[in-house]
Amino acid sequence: MSLFTDRDGRRRLIFGKPPMDATHVKAGAVFARAGARDMVETAKVISIQEHAGGVAHVHYSCRLQHSSTVLENGSRTLALQAFVERFQKPFDRSQAFLKG
Repeated sequence: MSLFTDRDGRRRLIFGKPPMDATHVKAGAVFARAGARDMVETAKVISIQEHAGGVAHVHYSCRLQHSSTVLENGSRTLALQAFVERFQKPFDRSQAFLKG
């Protein structure tokens, strides 16, 4: 995939798949995704920072849960594009396993 920025500051796709919408990824936002064997992975965004080379990275707190067992995995970092591909939608904070 190759992107360039046009005169209006919008990122444009030259070839490959289009960039995903990352406007909902902000500090404090919570995301979740279902994994194999009823595993649920949640991510709470700590910050978004631009690292060397101009690539934005998401620093987040990760939590895995399977049934009643919760594993705390601490903080992780992913490139913004990879984060958006992994966690595609914001999570509903009313879910029980986010409490605590």
